[in-house]
Amino acid sequence: MVMLLQQEQANISAECKSKKFWKYINKKTNYRPHISDLKWKDESGDDKIAVTDNEKTAALEEFSSVYTVEDDKDFEPLPSHITKTINQWMY
Repeated sequence: MVMLLQQEQANISAECKSKKFWKYINKKTNYRPHISDLKWKDESGDDKIAVTDNEKTAALEEFSSVYTVEDDKDFEPLPSHITKTINQWMY
């Protein structure tokens, strides 16, 4: 009965407050994301397999530049054929 009442409250919360809903779901599940072993090449070009979290961090480190903030002035202009296509699409 108590469980049914909790589920009903969670259903109502899901409609209004998704945070409370996901907190309830996460409490009821045991799933934790797992990153499998990664095959990568180090700076010298040797094949490596990353097993531990620290090794996986090192293997994925090259992607960290994707999330950096860049200055807007450093961009090269688009080629003219792309600019023409964009202008035709917009106007």
